[in-house]
Amino acid sequence: MADAEQPEWRGPERHYTDPYRGRLPELERCMIRHRALEMILVLYHGEELKRSVVAAVEARLDWKPPHGQ
Repeated sequence: MADAEQPEWRGPERHYTDPYRGRLPELERCMIRHRALEMILVLYHGEELKRSVVAAVEARLDWKPPHGQ
């Protein structure tokens, strides 16, 4: 019995025709990198803002007014 050739799995079929055949023009690659860097910076500054707000709330909770007020 001869071994039957099995087709190699190549992933899901695409539903569109890519005119660049998977290669993006240089400008598009730079824009994707730029947008990714922007998102990283947004996440970083969002976390930094969250830390400062939490620290301010904790400081406010730790603060005790003097007696008589």
